[in-house]
Amino acid sequence: MLFDGDCPFCVRWIGRCRNVFGEGIEYLPSAEGASRFPEIPAEALDGAVHLVNADGLVYSGADAVARALARKPRHGWVLWCYAYIPGLAWAARKMYGWVARRRRRL
Repeated sequence: MLFDGDCPFCVRWIGRCRNVFGEGIEYLPSAEGASRFPEIPAEALDGAVHLVNADGLVYSGADAVARALARKPRHGWVLWCYAYIPGLAWAARKMYGWVARRRRRL
């Protein structure tokens, strides 16, 4: 999971994510991750967290968070809800975007 390592809000939330998602995910500040994943544009890394699966698929923002949660057996229902409840993914993406644009002030 790539995140903005220069953003105190992001660093704090990644700390919380480690507790929820566990150690099965590698966490990298986007500055470090950019060299490992040059296919992800720098401006995209600045705007959202990114989850890169072992198969190379990349998810960002709320999609990345939902996919990361689904890796925990007891949280698999989150991805199902995200995918199948009408409007939930849309609302999560909108909320994620709202927070991401204001994260420096939060």
